[in-house]
Amino acid sequence: MGKYARLGKNTVLIFIGNIGSKLISIFMLPFYTAWLSKTDYGSLDLISVYGFFLTGFITCCLIDAIFRFPKDQEKDVQTRYFSSGISFSILSFVVAGMIFYLVTRFLPETSFFREYAAAIYLIIFSGYLQGYTQQFVRSIDRMDVYVISGIVSTVLFTLFSFIWVPSLHLEGYIRAQVLSSLLTCIYTCIHGRIYKYFSFHAIKKDPIRQMLVYSIPLIPNSLIWWAVSSSNRFFIKGTDSLDLIGIFAVSNKFPSFIMILFNIFFYSWQISVLEEFGKSHYKTFYNKIFAFVYSFLTLLVIAMIVSSYWLVDSFTDAKFIDAWKYIPLLSLAVFFNALSTFVGVTFSVTKKTKYFFTSSIWAAFVALALNFLLIPKWGLMGAALSIFFANATMFVMRLNKSWQFSPITGGWRYLISFALCTTLIPEMSINNIYLKIGLMFITFAFWIWNQQYILNPIVLLKDIYKKYANRFHP
Repeated sequence: MGKYARLGKNTVLIFIGNIGSKLISIFMLPFYTAWLSKTDYGSLDLISVYGFFLTGFITCCLIDAIFRFPKDQEKDVQTRYFSSGISFSILSFVVAGMIFYLVTRFLPETSFFREYAAAIYLIIFSGYLQGYTQQFVRSIDRMDVYVISGIVSTVLFTLFSFIWVPSLHLEGYIRAQVLSSLLTCIYTCIHGRIYKYFSFHAIKKDPIRQMLVYSIPLIPNSLIWWAVSSSNRFFIKGTDSLDLIGIFAVSNKFPSFIMILFNIFFYSWQISVLEEFGKSHYKTFYNKIFAFVYSFLTLLVIAMIVSSYWLVDSFTDAKFIDAWKYIPLLSLAVFFNALSTFVGVTFSVTKKTKYFFTSSIWAAFVALALNFLLIPKWGLMGAALSIFFANATMFVMRLNKSWQFSPITGGWRYLISFALCTTLIPEMSINNIYLKIGLMFITFAFWIWNQQYILNPIVLLKDIYKKYANRFHP
């Protein structure tokens, strides 16, 4: 199987396993925003922010290690990694539970963390168990279980949401999330026969040490991403109420759809880069895929900017309608986020991982500084601007460092395309359908005119088609 075909196959499998659970948050928005108030939605988003921040400390990012270390090992070695890892994780959650209890005893009764400490803890715990078991079955090449578990999670979460959210509102949503994660974990353990990989005799210090040496350095990176994408919630809450956080959370849902699609592709892209890097055709391969990804992202961003008002009006309750104003900038921020992730894979394959850290540190600094300066003055628009500039900073720094290993050909065409895409920004403040159509037409026309840029992805798709066609028609 050729490099393009392998990339396509891996992408399809991961797409099936992840897309349902990822997209449910988009397609269920009309239901959730109808039953949850802006304060409820803001509280839910803040709970997620706390969870994102604390997960790395509690779990030591062991989910990343449980995929890496058991892969391609004998069953007895896989058993040692799984048993040792899950035992360490349970001990960590016991300690974390006691710390949660002690901390909340000293917080004032009006504290948000004290009120929702139990919910934050349960969401972290259930989500971690689901992720740990899913990554392990993926590591032992049980992709069938990995795919089906994603579908099971989606179905259960949707079912429990319909049962509990209308009557219990925020509490119902939390119940649905926790219970669906736990039941998905149980399904994965039974269907993947993970229980055969657990043994008390297999619990050893050495596998834990190896995994922690690998995973603990990932904690700062997760904290940096938290600073870039989530720290603004605390600045917003400090200037106003949870209502604004709720509106901003809804705004983020739509651009996140772009990142969802990209991440599904990226899991496969990582494998392809490891297989093809260093070969004579690698730079051509890299540039073809970059052109395809850039084209795809550009179209998605244009569509998202132009349809922002319609999306919010159609998929959310009327009380969230102001969320459309922030979607254009957040979409462009996601655009840079995806591209920085794409070029950053070069650092992994060349083992220049220090560039991940330095670029992320600068992005976090930009985000925190702009949060402090812009949010008190411009509110949610300031928060959107801080995310945009932080992600743009990260992309520029990573592109500069990765250029020596994987240079981008025809870079000026990408700059022209992006400049045209930004002409849609006026749509943020003027909700005029004729302006939207006109700007979209001009941007799309110039995008097609740039033939060398746009034809690369088309040629790529034709090559993939020919490879498959030749297999069936020799």
